[in-house]
Amino acid sequence: MKKELNSKKQYDFPDEAEIERVIKRMTQPGYRRINKGLKPNASEQDRVKHNLCQSIGDYCDDNQLSEQKLSQKLGINQEKLEYILFCHINKLTVEELINYIDKLTGHLEVKVNYDRPNPARAS
Repeated sequence: MKKELNSKKQYDFPDEAEIERVIKRMTQPGYRRINKGLKPNASEQDRVKHNLCQSIGDYCDDNQLSEQKLSQKLGINQEKLEYILFCHINKLTVEELINYIDKLTGHLEVKVNYDRPNPARAS
């Protein structure tokens, strides 16, 4: 049986009002649901925190956990969970992230690489 090419779903771009509404919400002070990228000159500590946050997010995805279930497993509120899932590393410590991974029955493996240049130390 042949599929009709015209039967594909059509997606419309949001109208101006919707775009403005989203921009207004996202630019509010304290809005947490924006992914924070890692700066190229990030410190080793920030790189570790970012990797740990991504690992927790991957765990959530791999295990198909809702945010509510994940926050219950970790024993944290929604605000703290959003800091983790959206990599707001300035709001988190390495120690607390390690504790969260421990609660998810994960373990850490540390590898030190002396061959890679450290962008944070570049002049």
